[in-house]
Amino acid sequence: MIVQPTPGSCSEPGGGAETIVSRLALATDACFDCAHACRACADMCIGEEGLAELRSCIQINLDCADVCMATGGVAMRHSSRPRGAAGQEPSCNDRFMELMFDTCAEICRCCEEECMRHAQAHKQCLRCAAICRASIQACLDAARVIKIHTAQF
Repeated sequence: MIVQPTPGSCSEPGGGAETIVSRLALATDACFDCAHACRACADMCIGEEGLAELRSCIQINLDCADVCMATGGVAMRHSSRPRGAAGQEPSCNDRFMELMFDTCAEICRCCEEECMRHAQAHKQCLRCAAICRASIQACLDAARVIKIHTAQF
């Protein structure tokens, strides 16, 4: 899914409006990609032999999918919401979005670690771990850009 922010919907101090918009778009896409990968991994793990050994992997995959889907949805709305003009104090939505991205990065880190424990025997876990790593980076980048933007005030 590609997020199409509206022109002028986000700005970064110093004239880098496209930076915050592109980071939000990349993080939103990464969240949705991760949610789908985690659900697929959980579904495939359910069909594996040794289900008891994969129980914690399935649980963290489902938790991660839910958090990623929620973060992606909120980020999509956030990226199309008009932002304050330069010099205007950021809204609480900025801080909330920063926290959402940080939380998403943390659950993705936990999921990636758990999937790596099973990656040699279960290829879906290896794939899921790689997508979680990409989501971690995208979410941390988006949170950092939001923090930089809000720190200017």
